[in-house]
Amino acid sequence: LLSLAEELVAKSSIVLRTMRPFWITALTLFRQHRYADCVILLLPQLESGLRLLFTTVNDCPSRLITAESSTLYTTFDEMLAKQLSNEEINKLPLVLGESAMEFLWDFLNHQEGPRIRDHLSHGEINLYNFPKEIANSLLSFSVTLLGRFSKDKTVDIKEHAFLRPLVSCTNNYCSQFHPTALLKKQVLQCVKSINLWSDLPAVPNEQEMTGSEEDSAVTPCILIIADIFSLLQVHLPQDVRLPDDSANNLVTENMKCLSPVLQLILILITLELINIHTVCDNPTEYQQYLKFLKAILKYTENLVTYTSPEKNKWDETLDLTHKALIKIRTFLEKKQMLMQLAK
Repeated sequence: LLSLAEELVAKSSIVLRTMRPFWITALTLFRQHRYADCVILLLPQLESGLRLLFTTVNDCPSRLITAESSTLYTTFDEMLAKQLSNEEINKLPLVLGESAMEFLWDFLNHQEGPRIRDHLSHGEINLYNFPKEIANSLLSFSVTLLGRFSKDKTVDIKEHAFLRPLVSCTNNYCSQFHPTALLKKQVLQCVKSINLWSDLPAVPNEQEMTGSEEDSAVTPCILIIADIFSLLQVHLPQDVRLPDDSANNLVTENMKCLSPVLQLILILITLELINIHTVCDNPTEYQQYLKFLKAILKYTENLVTYTSPEKNKWDETLDLTHKALIKIRTFLEKKQMLMQLAK
């Protein structure tokens, strides 16, 4: 693969002749297992290559120049932006494609990602224990770009046995560190956690709650949950059904009552994620939507506090849950959720 990369360096249209020695040196450093040195040298070459492509597709050759006292340097930040400084559409993302852009954003910009350029430039990485995986991923991505923009139009290079799987990975890359991707991971973790609640040890008979007071306190929550589930059913795929007997299966312990409430919130989040790109055009509706989300967030934060071993305020928790469920049902009835606006 590295031999193929060396061949692509000489044939790629995004590699300036003066930069070829630096690309070759970066490949040599990878061969020598000097992964930090490889990435330190590779990042400026990748930036230079993308800058050349950026100036070509946006027809602004003057932006290829290096930094001067009166001119800003064209950096990754500008090249990855949706718009140019003159507010015209940046054509580079359209040329690279969504998957390539997601890779670049993941590795360079997203706060929860490696942000490898920032950490290296600020001396925040141990160069003697640099992750091989980072160097391997960045080099593989760079090689696919070299092949994609090769001056050699023959099929042999682009259909090379080593290059095809790399191109496939690049074309199918999905962001791992975008806030939406992180939220999806958190939702799945929460679902997994709640599913384990059924395995919790049962309360001994002599310690079980008795009397109708607890039953009467839990029942309103159960009824509202059933109402909200019925409102959500229309937004789910036809082959997905919410359990009709979920309320009947609930026991009166507060902790067991919280399980369907949390499942309900997770369903809401999932449905909203599906329609995350639906924007509220009405500023008033948008503010009401944000206010609703903040109210749900506040509920979950209070839930953490009230149910902690230090507080142990289960009666207050049930009252808090009842009020939150009423807010959710009311907002759903107003049809202002993203999943409802997308219909």
